[in-house]
Amino acid sequence: GSMWRSQLKAFYDRESENPLEMFETVPVWRRQPVRVLSLFEDIKKELTSLGFLESGSDPGQLKHVVDVTDTVRKDVEEWGPFDLVYGATPPLGHTCDRPPSWYLFQFHRLLQYARPKPGSPRPFFWMFVDNLVLNKEDLDVASRFLEMEPVTIPDVHGGSLQNAVRVWSNIPAIRSRHWALVSEEELSLLAQNKQSSKLAAKWPTKLVKNCFLPLREYFKYFSTELTSSL
Repeated sequence: GSMWRSQLKAFYDRESENPLEMFETVPVWRRQPVRVLSLFEDIKKELTSLGFLESGSDPGQLKHVVDVTDTVRKDVEEWGPFDLVYGATPPLGHTCDRPPSWYLFQFHRLLQYARPKPGSPRPFFWMFVDNLVLNKEDLDVASRFLEMEPVTIPDVHGGSLQNAVRVWSNIPAIRSRHWALVSEEELSLLAQNKQSSKLAAKWPTKLVKNCFLPLREYFKYFSTELTSSL
């Protein structure tokens, strides 16, 4: 309600940054392991399977936080620095005691804490994924906060739409990929079906997993036998 709106107003007043900063890719010998802040959902399995995290290695490269209500700037600065901040709304049908927009606001708040200082040349990436739970108004707010429109990533099997997510991210190449075009009607129908289906609600990391591949231009990755299964 009105509390959200007044918080929104405060957010809009911050000066706009260029959301699509282009970073220099990093020469192979200088690439460091990626340091990840994963909010709400844990993306450890996906990053490990892509070779970004060594399995069984120091978990210090990935910090996973589910409830960020009491997380303050000092916490994020102590856990960091981070190279990638990831967050997602819960899956449709997932029982939740918070409005879907809460995930967006909290992601945006922590993203500000994790960003490098303005003018820093350090590559820094972020991704926010909506599991089709945000309504039209929330989507508009998300695009204003994150300063870009989302890309829809569909999961099409045998010609029918099984699942889809909306993704906001500054990871290069996500926006230029040619995903199958999906209409808003199809998406809202899918959302209704998922809402009413009794299937266990799944987080969307399978769908966004390949979006992390461009990060190999910036960060060290370890060869894994799993990579071949992509």
